[in-house]
Amino acid sequence: MASQQEPGPSTKDGQVSVTKDGQVSSTKDGQVSTTKDGQVSSTKDGQVSSAKDDQVSSTNDDQSSSTTDGQSFSTKDGQRSTDGDSKFVPKSFRCLLLYPALLRAELAIQTRNGEEQKSIRGVLQFLTTCRDLSREDISRLIADFTKSKHLVRALVLLHAEIALRPPSSPDDTAICLEERTTKIFLVTRALIDEKTQRKRDIAVEYGIKKIEDLLSDFRQTKGIIPCIRANAEMTCLNDLAHLYQRLGEQKITRRYWQEGLKLADRKFKGSELKNHFRGYLLHNIGASFATEGELKNAESYFLRALDSYKHSSDSAAETKQRWVERCEVNLKQVRDVLYPPKSSRSKGTTTKKKK
Repeated sequence: MASQQEPGPSTKDGQVSVTKDGQVSSTKDGQVSTTKDGQVSSTKDGQVSSAKDDQVSSTNDDQSSSTTDGQSFSTKDGQRSTDGDSKFVPKSFRCLLLYPALLRAELAIQTRNGEEQKSIRGVLQFLTTCRDLSREDISRLIADFTKSKHLVRALVLLHAEIALRPPSSPDDTAICLEERTTKIFLVTRALIDEKTQRKRDIAVEYGIKKIEDLLSDFRQTKGIIPCIRANAEMTCLNDLAHLYQRLGEQKITRRYWQEGLKLADRKFKGSELKNHFRGYLLHNIGASFATEGELKNAESYFLRALDSYKHSSDSAAETKQRWVERCEVNLKQVRDVLYPPKSSRSKGTTTKKKK
């Protein structure tokens, strides 16, 4: 059996390498490299690179690259790229520390190891102390994680971002609610669509429940302009209804749309938007009943939806017409089942008599 040998010193073409106490140095044409205790540094024509603890970084003409946890990142003239999970990484290498924090949080949530909230606070703590990440950087990371299907990481980052940047004024609270609800909705919907029970549980616990918490806090905020408050709350209720519908929870779905109807009647009384919102919500409730086979209820809501659409403003005529056509199609399908043509019924009766 051949034995493994430690490499000895060698020279070739003017290169000199020496090993002593774990140190290796070589010189060639002005290049100098040294390794000691796992560190490597080299200089050549102004280039400097170093590696320690499996991390590598280099600088040359404003270019930098680093690898950690199997990911590789590079920056040049303010451009950002990565060969790892994400196509976007902020400029500073300090931001690489965000990835281990996100991975810990993701692992905790996936495995339910009891460290979920602690690991999310760890991400928040990093974002609080790291000045290299702007709001735009975080938003782009969330969008990139969502696009690349790293949905749990996106949710963790959303939770941290919300805690990091509270609204600055009452009206800003409404703007933040709409923006954050939309982001959480997109990530949560994608989690539900993966159709695994654990992903659906995560979607409910960290997506839907977060939107419900945001809505609860929003309702307690005073000093918001009424029309802004109503629009933000309507968006939130609609998103929650659609998410529960995706989970197959039709009763909860209709409950949120019913809340939207009450809101439209209360807050948009005398407004052109009232009938628009009512038509949309009534149609959706009818579709929910139709899904469960409650066709009489579905027919009733579709008829009410058509009536609301016909009395709504023509400011968005194309949208209005599209919704009217959709509602009419659904109503016809329901009525075809409820009231089949006489010819079809008589044929069925004749066939039974012959038998």
